[in-house]
Amino acid sequence: MFNLIAYRTLIIFVFITQAINFNFAQDNIFSNNFDTSAKYAYLVDFESGEVLYDKNGNTLMPPSSMTKIMTSYIIFQNLQNGDLKLSDKFIISDKAAKKGGSKIFLKSGQKVSVDELLKGVIVLSGNDASIALAEALDGSEESFANKMNIYAKKLGLKNSVFKNSTGWPDEGHLMSSKDLVTLAIRLLKDFPEYYHYHSIKRYSFNKVRQNNRNTLIGAYGVDGIKTGKKTDIGGHGIVISAKKGERRLIAVINGLGSEKEREREARKLLNFGFSNFKNLTLFKGHKEVIEGDVIYGNLNKIALNVKSEIIITVPNNYDKMKDLLFLTEFQEPLKAPVKQGEVVGKLKIMDSKNNTLIKEVELITSIDVNEAGFFKRSIQGIKYFFKKLIG
Repeated sequence: MFNLIAYRTLIIFVFITQAINFNFAQDNIFSNNFDTSAKYAYLVDFESGEVLYDKNGNTLMPPSSMTKIMTSYIIFQNLQNGDLKLSDKFIISDKAAKKGGSKIFLKSGQKVSVDELLKGVIVLSGNDASIALAEALDGSEESFANKMNIYAKKLGLKNSVFKNSTGWPDEGHLMSSKDLVTLAIRLLKDFPEYYHYHSIKRYSFNKVRQNNRNTLIGAYGVDGIKTGKKTDIGGHGIVISAKKGERRLIAVINGLGSEKEREREARKLLNFGFSNFKNLTLFKGHKEVIEGDVIYGNLNKIALNVKSEIIITVPNNYDKMKDLLFLTEFQEPLKAPVKQGEVVGKLKIMDSKNNTLIKEVELITSIDVNEAGFFKRSIQGIKYFFKKLIG
């Protein structure tokens, strides 16, 4: 049930914000203020996880070479686990060496390190390097593709099916832009020690010097992540990570007609995200949200906390004091014994104008509350009975 104190707070906030002309609903702000020629687009604030723009985010699409983010993710996981080393070398197969499309010009029978192959995949989008890594880890690209699908389920990618390690056109090899953003965020969070590969501007292998396929690297705060080249069944696309000040944005666009158009639309989307929104930090320096009554314990009240500070992304004209509602939801009174850190309810952060949910987090108990002695429990029980009786 809604906590009474929080409910009164809600009424007050609603009353004082009646006249404020503000609208945070995605259907109004996001869709009316920005558009892109990309068929698919998805923009997320890295810190808050707020979706700032969504155009066909859950629609299946050919991911082309953006697939290689998953290939890199799996290799990073094996490096982190100690199952692989960057210095490990593997013999290149005929299949890998002969693969067409983007390549680093591997030679059959050549021994190449994991470090060199990773640079080939991430910087140069080498299909030959992707297959070589897949074969090194799982013996065959087909077996590696099965592993990619297992990882997809573990990472919560609901609209992704992998048939190969490269993104080469293959019937049924599909992802959504939302899944690509989710994967990119996990890559940054899970393997920060390897993220520097994505910002390498150029790489030479077998005496062939090539530039990073991502022409935005070093501009507009962009430091990754992966491009996708147009194929017979899909357009040009890119997964971008860019940082400006304390904010980082992750974006995907796909279905564009040229590399030039891809770069233009990527810049537009990043500018939209950085220019129109800001991050607010809530409960910084203290975690207490509200006090809750306790029955049958050695304490009568206990502070209910959030686990950590909360970051939300809002439009620039958003006022923290006027435009936020804080609504707590928990069963009161809490019954002793109570353990510290026990999840007892929720804190809902709401948009005051539209009464829409911005973020929901758990409420936890701040300390242990031991059970009181028999006599005190009896007195408290009688008081609680009559309190409920009279409402």
